[in-house]
Amino acid sequence: MSCFSARSTTLARILLTTFGATVLFQAQASDDCPIVSTQDVTEAFDNGAVMLLHADASGMCSFGLQEGGSLSVQVVSQPSEQLAGELYKTFKKTDQERLPHAVEHDAIGDKSHLVISPEGAESPEVTFTALKKDQVIALHYYPNNEEMINDQTVSALLELGKRATSQSDQADQQFGACEWLPDAELDRFLGQPRTVQRLGPDQCLAYAQPGNKTLMVMSDHNTTDDAYANMRERHNAECTTVSLPKFGPNSFAYYDCSNPGNQVMSVDFFENGVHMMLTYEPGEEPATGDDLKTMDSLIEHVYKELKMR
Repeated sequence: MSCFSARSTTLARILLTTFGATVLFQAQASDDCPIVSTQDVTEAFDNGAVMLLHADASGMCSFGLQEGGSLSVQVVSQPSEQLAGELYKTFKKTDQERLPHAVEHDAIGDKSHLVISPEGAESPEVTFTALKKDQVIALHYYPNNEEMINDQTVSALLELGKRATSQSDQADQQFGACEWLPDAELDRFLGQPRTVQRLGPDQCLAYAQPGNKTLMVMSDHNTTDDAYANMRERHNAECTTVSLPKFGPNSFAYYDCSNPGNQVMSVDFFENGVHMMLTYEPGEEPATGDDLKTMDSLIEHVYKELKMR
């Protein structure tokens, strides 16, 4: 596997794992999504009551549909069109392995694909992914049951994919420093060369070659006490979890989850109504308890930064 492919695989995995968790446990957000609006989703799905669950300036958003299911939107900028192309290939490969039923459609952006989960899937899903210059745009529709996947919902996702791709430049993402991931910690933990990417307020990625190590930190200001408690209970049932009382009573880490292929470790904090997630993907091997010890000073930095907010 080339260094581009390995890096793209790692980045795709951490984005899917982290954002997948946030979609499940969001409270209602206040500001609309900059990539597709709540009205866009309402019109596309012909659904009279769409709730915006999460939205931030980076273009990472999620919606709840009254008639059942949820929708997530995600934009990932890359430092070059070459790297974006590699990431798109990885998303496509991952999507086709999980959701093997491809739908033919006219290309949106430079390249695009839409795939559907197999019949009888435990978690039915329709996913649209597009490549546009140095950006990858992904939309995931999660219906309550597979009967809700039909020509209308496929058309709705294609229409929203077209809208999101045309407006993806409105996503606020830059490359450079991040206060959550200071250079001294990144030198120790990731080494050089590395890339630090700001995905909006309180949301950053750092990834390095060689080694394919990836760190992601992101916040959610809409999580409630009950939503956080439910999330923690779910992870207790599916993962190895470790309480981290020295970083507050609501801090814990989880790894070694039952979800196949999940190599990611996440450290979650809940302080003053803000849910902060520090997620680590070590590369080719799954995260372990030893990684948690190595991350201690980085975890402390994130917690102190959160306490100052």
